[in-house]
Amino acid sequence: MHRRSVIFSVVWVWLMGGAALAGGPQVITLPSGADTLIVPADSPVRFKDFGSNEDEVAELSGKVLVTGTYYLGDNQYNDGPDYDLTLYLVPDPAIAARLPYYKRRGRAPVIYVTNAKAFADAVMSKTALTNLMKDRKRVATGHIALWVDQFTSDLECDSPNDAARFVALDERHVAVALGDAPAFPC
Repeated sequence: MHRRSVIFSVVWVWLMGGAALAGGPQVITLPSGADTLIVPADSPVRFKDFGSNEDEVAELSGKVLVTGTYYLGDNQYNDGPDYDLTLYLVPDPAIAARLPYYKRRGRAPVIYVTNAKAFADAVMSKTALTNLMKDRKRVATGHIALWVDQFTSDLECDSPNDAARFVALDERHVAVALGDAPAFPC
């Protein structure tokens, strides 16, 4: 009977305390003290360092499956003559809840994807991309599942700014549609 109680106690502690054993969130104060980056305990990314830059860009390790709505088109701030292919991803709420955020400033509303051309090549034909680039006010958009890595987070224009590199489409990705470009914060 004693052995059964010990086994039960070990199993109970394991089931009830598993989250505590996994550790809490990572809490990283920016070098300037301007804010604090919080990486949730269940986040697929972990804080590495601030790199060698002076902009306080937090570099995070990990490969992340992100589902959400993407917007691929000309950069909304582009006032030059050349098309600046840009990809923004608005993560679904369940994914966003597991990504880093700032204690005072909150979560970044979008993830800027650093290699938009690689993503475009994976989801669009060359003809479709050429047609997209003829109208700077239109974007390719849809709900998608994709893998990203090289995740970074910083404050830009006093707002949270997240970026990541596109790695691959998940098998759940969906077809491309054309739509209007939303206005994203700077």
